Amino acid sequence: MSGQDVIVKYTDEEQIAIPRLEYESRIYVDRLKPLWGVHVPRFYGFYLYDPKERCELSRACVILQYCGEPAVSDLLLLKDYRRDDLGVKRFRNDTMDIYFRLHSPEIELAHNALKASHILDFEGKPFLIDFADSGYHDCFAWEEGKQLTRDVLPAKEGEILRKMGSQSVKCYELWNFLRSVDYGLP
Repeated sequence: MSGQDVIVKYTDEEQIAIPRLEYESRIYVDRLKPLWGVHVPRFYGFYLYDPKERCELSRACVILQYCGEPAVSDLLLLKDYRRDDLGVKRFRNDTMDIYFRLHSPEIELAHNALKASHILDFEGKPFLIDFADSGYHDCFAWEEGKQLTRDVLPAKEGEILRKMGSQSVKCYELWNFLRSVDYGLP
């Protein structure tokens, strides 16, 4: 880990927070490993201090790669965030691609609680964080042998999606995400 900036998620709340932190650690190891350091922070470990004396509190922490600060304060602002000279909404589009990849057969994960504060800007690239509420997700939006990406969505930022409704995406979480980043959906 030499030379790598990290963050430490720490808690001493035994009833809820420690099990949630342990669960999130398992998500990083079991589901997110292919995305470490590329789309989600690199995971360096879950550490638990369980005292022998019951008068002391248990403590736990997760050590993750530092991946910047929240990009926007509201998901709707993602539409124009870091728009380049050509008018391309690259940061938002890259974030959408990451979100689609979470739902892929490779990862099979629903974030279940995405907020603006969970999308970090690290040297111009989006990183997703906070997977404590995430869970296994066999996404209906994926068809056998077809990869779901932004490229398969109809042109003109959801013009056709707006007419077709949520059935055009087939996944409630993806549909809500596309609406929240103003992809032209109702």
